[in-house]
Parts: sequence; C-alpha cells; structure tokens
Amino acid sequence: MASRTLGKPADAGWPAAANFNMAPSPVPAYILAMNKITRPPSLFDHAESKEDTARLDAAAEAQIAAGRTVDHERVAAWIEARKRGEKLPPPSSGK
Repeated sequence: MASRTLGKPADAGWPAAANFNMAPSPVPAYILAMNKITRPPSLFDHAESKEDTARLDAAAEAQIAAGRTVDHERVAAWIEARKRGEKLPPPSSGK
C-alpha cells in the first residue's frame, strides 16, 4: 500500500479553483481536494449582481434613515439571554 502525505498531491486531480472560493472549513481545502470531498454550499457562497447589491444597499439605507435600527446593547443582551436558554423574541426598533 502506498503511503500518503499531507502535502499537495502530485497528481493533477485537483478540482476547479472555484471550489476553493468557499468559506473556511474545519478541514483544510487541500485535504478535501485529495479525498475529493466537497461541502454543501454556504449561504455566503452566492454572488449577487451589481444591480441586486445596489437595490439591497438602497433598501438598507432607507431603513437606517427611517430610524429602524436596534441598539447594539439590546442585541447583545438578547444573544446572551438566548445562550442561557431563554426564549425571547429578537429586539426590534419599534418602528
């Protein structure tokens, strides 16, 4: 049986470079490539068009201009309560 090292594989069987543009994985990408393992796509793996990005940015800016924001302290307190197992609704701006 041939021994395996954890270095870059000598064969040309590497997946396309696009497969390496994913969010960090607990297993290094070269190990995944060596074993031909892929992970499911992440929420952040998609590419939005420039038009989508501009539309979403404008919507977010309108929400901010209308005062529909939530203080960091309220969000942090809600997260801490969730960590303790409390079932609280997420904080809202009230607007």
